[in-house]
Amino acid sequence: MTTNKPLDLQELRTLAAKASPGPWWIDSHGHSMSDRNHKTVFQAVDLVKPAFRNPETGNLSHWPNDWDASFIAAANPETVLSLLDTIETLQAKCEQLRKDAELWESIHDEIHRRADKEHALADQCDFDVTIMYEDYAAIDAAMEKEDKP
Repeated sequence: MTTNKPLDLQELRTLAAKASPGPWWIDSHGHSMSDRNHKTVFQAVDLVKPAFRNPETGNLSHWPNDWDASFIAAANPETVLSLLDTIETLQAKCEQLRKDAELWESIHDEIHRRADKEHALADQCDFDVTIMYEDYAAIDAAMEKEDKP
């Protein structure tokens, strides 16, 4: 896996599934990383020099950078698989939110379309009522003329 290409979650899941299971830790001699079955996952490069207690991490260590060893132990397959599960859950929730947003947008558009139609009908009704009152007024005026001798 290289850092130059986009993160391939499936490739990472495949690698984590095939790696020694976590959790991992630095053994008490400070020279190897062990898995939950106490199997050595890998060892520090320089085992000739005596181990030293890292003042920052507190680990007895042969590792050139004890923070690397601490990070690698923390980023074991169990942790990576859990992170991948979380990512997939969040991606599914995001997709559902996108679908919900599209649905609400279509509902919003439909409400506005219907409201516009109702406004147009109301405007037409107002116009029809005005004409109707004008017609009644004309009829009333004509009837008044007929009533007079």
